[in-house]
Amino acid sequence: MTGDGRRQVSREELSLAREDLSAAHELLRLDYPRIALTRIYFAAFHAVRALLYAENLEPRSHRGVQHLFNLHFIRSGLFEAATGRLLARLQKYREEADYGAGFPIDGDSAAEELEVVARLVADVEASLAERKGAEEEAEGHQRPCPACRTYLFKRWPWGWDAHAAHRCEGLSATGTEARKAEFRRRFGHLLGG
Repeated sequence: MTGDGRRQVSREELSLAREDLSAAHELLRLDYPRIALTRIYFAAFHAVRALLYAENLEPRSHRGVQHLFNLHFIRSGLFEAATGRLLARLQKYREEADYGAGFPIDGDSAAEELEVVARLVADVEASLAERKGAEEEAEGHQRPCPACRTYLFKRWPWGWDAHAAHRCEGLSATGTEARKAEFRRRFGHLLGG
């Protein structure tokens, strides 16, 4: 999947999460907590899938979503372990609500789960917005060499020293170390540290 395709699928998954949150809220208002619980699970499921697709991870099953989320987001500390347990618990509830006769769930319990999942969706939205900002910033790191203005750095300032030492036509010094020193003296303020 291309970067654009990955971002599109991630946006679609997040949209599904929001839609399921709205549906769950409306189902609770109509006093259908068992059905609302299935939508609450799917809101969490789609939110987590949005994160996974944003990281170019493609889960193939509900269990795969949980596994990849735990592996890449829980273990790394980006999300709390309780969030992983939430997803597993909601999946179990969803299966019982769909297939078990007489699954006991009251409106207050379902509303509590809805509140927790609404926070999860908001956290995912914030994480994806932060990721999008970082991607846009990385794309913004493409810039021409400040000395020769002909070489385009793919990710400024990576590679400045090799360019300055060997290829930059905007430097007057000779010798690799002298050329790097001239570049550093003239453009060190742009190197960021």
